[in-house]
Amino acid sequence: MMSVNIKVVSVKGTCNAHLAPGDTFLLEEFRLTPQGHKKTCGVACASLVANFWRLKLQPRPIYVSCPDPGTGEGANVLFELSLAENGSES
Repeated sequence: MMSVNIKVVSVKGTCNAHLAPGDTFLLEEFRLTPQGHKKTCGVACASLVANFWRLKLQPRPIYVSCPDPGTGEGANVLFELSLAENGSES
């Protein structure tokens, strides 16, 4: 199973989950673990998981945008997904 590092690259607008650039997560098997904070976002997870397997085809970092429109002026959260060094494919 692959392990994937997820990093918030940018946030334009207001994110409902209050994610900020630099926030990181680790996706192992089917568990999403925040690294150093307690925030996660179910809406973003749908987009992240849908793109998880692209890393098997393209094992370099890929970028995924959250589909949630956010609040106020709206939000666009951009994530970078990359294979974790300790991750292995099966």
